[in-house]
Amino acid sequence: MALPTVTDLNEVTKDLMQSAAQRAKARKVEEEKEREAQKERARRKAAELEEKMKERQDKDKDKDRRVKEEQESKTTREEEEQAKVCVLSTVFRAILIKLFLLRSERKKLSCLLRTL
Repeated sequence: MALPTVTDLNEVTKDLMQSAAQRAKARKVEEEKEREAQKERARRKAAELEEKMKERQDKDKDKDRRVKEEQESKTTREEEEQAKVCVLSTVFRAILIKLFLLRSERKKLSCLLRTL
């Protein structure tokens, strides 16, 4: 078996260095691809979160609108009920006044009849 020569050792060293450089370059390329993939995943995730946030805001707006409409409807119903109560109260007062006047008229007629 022959011992390697200096030239052979230089060639082996050169080959090893080139191989190491190629592996380092390939590793850098792979790391760059992975970074780009991470950035893309982050962009997609941000877009998903933004879409969910927008949907939630839309739902909140719809809920606020429905609550406001319900409150306005309730207020309107309450105002209508108050108006009905007021009208009924006025009618009841008018009926009481009419009854009082009829009673007074009856008493007057009764007095007149007695005097005749």
